[in-house]
Amino acid sequence: MKNIISQKNLLKEIAKPKSPYKKLILEKADAQLIQAICESVFNILEGNIRLDDNKKQELLKYKSLLRKLVQKSPLQTKRKLLVQSGGALHVIIPLILSSLASAVGSYINQK
Repeated sequence: MKNIISQKNLLKEIAKPKSPYKKLILEKADAQLIQAICESVFNILEGNIRLDDNKKQELLKYKSLLRKLVQKSPLQTKRKLLVQSGGALHVIIPLILSSLASAVGSYINQK
């Protein structure tokens, strides 16, 4: 979760549908950003992030990509997958940001 919080600004920029910087950000991304995305994908696949039926249907198109992202593989491989599959990011990143917002909200409510 710390990776996601520290990378939230870049994730917001990647989430924009017509961001001219999306590909550049992913090509030059540091390990934390790639790990944050892969960690979030893992949580989506494990069911830790709740999805409605429409989001599940959208993610079905990218199930092989999502599974590849959570496998143990070199960082370069994951970066290459993310750059090549820009279409999946417009579905994944908003889910990550919404789960981040709900997690932060729960944390604040606990204190």
